[in-house]
Amino acid sequence: MKFPISWLNKYYVQIITLFIQKKLHPILLFKSTYNIGIPKLIYELSCFILCIKKKNFNYCNVCSSCIFMKSKKHPDFYIIEEKKKKNIGIDFIRDIIIKIYSTAQQSNEKILWFTNILKLTKEAINTLLKTFEEPPKNTFFFLYTSNTENIQKTLLSRMIIYNISGIKEKNALLWLKKKNKKKNFSQKNLITILRLYNSSPFSANFFLNNIIFEQRIKIIKIFKNYLFYKKNLLLINAFKYIYNPDVIFWICFILLDAIKLISKKKIKIQNIDQILFLKKIAKKYSYRILYKILTSWLKCNYHIHNIPGINKEIFIIEQVLYTTLLIKN
Repeated sequence: MKFPISWLNKYYVQIITLFIQKKLHPILLFKSTYNIGIPKLIYELSCFILCIKKKNFNYCNVCSSCIFMKSKKHPDFYIIEEKKKKNIGIDFIRDIIIKIYSTAQQSNEKILWFTNILKLTKEAINTLLKTFEEPPKNTFFFLYTSNTENIQKTLLSRMIIYNISGIKEKNALLWLKKKNKKKNFSQKNLITILRLYNSSPFSANFFLNNIIFEQRIKIIKIFKNYLFYKKNLLLINAFKYIYNPDVIFWICFILLDAIKLISKKKIKIQNIDQILFLKKIAKKYSYRILYKILTSWLKCNYHIHNIPGINKEIFIIEQVLYTTLLIKN
């Protein structure tokens, strides 16, 4: 079987091979950047491991275990994830551990999937650590994190860690094209969105097939009118009817790309679908002015999202007026 996500295929084959050879470590930690397909990888691995009629590298998709997986009701597959942005406490982990020491209801195996190990409290981690010292027979623990720095070294020592590096742009682009082959997105559109969203094809695909794509086009057009025709009110009002936390993010990347052009260094441009606009900005404004504008918008973004009770509308008005002052000088 070839795994449906090309950049994860080798991990799927390697892990399944170890399982077939009865050499798979019971505790696996997947470390990777956000949204590159780890949940899909863990789901496919779990389907295979739990399948009653598995053959070679394929799960059958028709046995009772596979049907339970498709309906998200498998009695031997536990997903441990945060609820309503709350951390996962010791009581919840204790309840799960009690369950996994019972006999599997379908095949021989049981699987626990921790969607973010960093969401466990210190007490929950310590309880889990005791289980990891002598894990139950035929039980596999799949864990995910984007950062291992804050995980206890003792806990890490009990695991096999899969460091899954970033995706090559060409691979992510091929996947994105395949997903959107019936859509009218240009190559420049696809590359731009990939670069803006950290080469995550899943984030990019969501962006392209959502109103967010149109919002970005609108805000760039508004920002263009603001920079060259001083239409302050248009930009201020945009924050009222385009309610999206990424609006300032898009503005900042336009400014950063223009700075890159001025520097004349071979640095990757994010907004390649806006090259003409970027060149026009780079021609009209100096490096110093653009740098000041960029840092002021970054500070604005930080304050808006981190200061409780802040009046966002007033803060945006002040930011737009301050930027106007900078581009007049």
